[in-house]
Amino acid sequence: MWELLWLGGFSTILLVFLLPETSHANILLRRAERLRALTGNLAYRSQEEITNAKRTPGLVFQEAILRPFQITVLDPSIGFANVYTGLVYAFYYTFFVAFPIVYGPEVFNFSFGAQGVVYVSIIVGGIVGFIIYVGYQLLYMNGYWYPTRGWPVNEKRLEPAIISSAFAPIGLFIFAWTSRVECHWIGSCIGTALYALSNFITLQCIFFYIVLSYPAYAASILAANDLLRATAATGFLHIGIPMFRTLHIDGGVSLLAGLTCFGVPGIYLIYRYGARLRAKSRFAVGDSQ
Repeated sequence: MWELLWLGGFSTILLVFLLPETSHANILLRRAERLRALTGNLAYRSQEEITNAKRTPGLVFQEAILRPFQITVLDPSIGFANVYTGLVYAFYYTFFVAFPIVYGPEVFNFSFGAQGVVYVSIIVGGIVGFIIYVGYQLLYMNGYWYPTRGWPVNEKRLEPAIISSAFAPIGLFIFAWTSRVECHWIGSCIGTALYALSNFITLQCIFFYIVLSYPAYAASILAANDLLRATAATGFLHIGIPMFRTLHIDGGVSLLAGLTCFGVPGIYLIYRYGARLRAKSRFAVGDSQ
């Protein structure tokens, strides 16, 4: 737990002191506060202050708590994103339950310390996914698309996810069918790295798409998404060991891989028809810059 505390504390310092404010409403609010302090003129007020003065506690509760779930039910894009990311997290944590079985005495018979080192393959996959995703944004989108073709439709942010989502079942199938005594342990680690790479890129694309398409409700939608992901992961953790004991590692992880395949056409359908769905949505906006 000390390691988590160190990482969390370091990240908190970076976010609090180095992450710039990007909310237009908050920037204008602070500007109005500075003008009132400098001039003494209380007439300087931001639009957010004027709007908030008319809000009742009931309206705030509705917008902050009820609205995200309303959007999830009424908006197909958000509904799919929340369900899909919830399943990704659920399968991810269920997949981790297989590690002590695969790398313990039953298969590869690693020592307790060596079993911990195996998780480095997740870090490797995440780092490679980070490099690919950042490279796509900096070199392709910023370096080529914006200067030559202008601001794209929001669905273009999902292009990497179409490819990366296909690597999730591939990585799981590799892990499932190389987690046996007659195979070298590096095969299962490669499958794990591919799975981690896939999840990183796919989730980043989905979250970016949500923020661009639903800026007014992005924070609430992402909070509801986080709640759904955590709830799904918690629930699936309880079925991991019974499933792997019944179906064994190859069958259990293959089942997860097969279910993950359904997300690939879902990502493509949102990419293909997302703009039409947003045009009919009362919550989404256009292709904002």
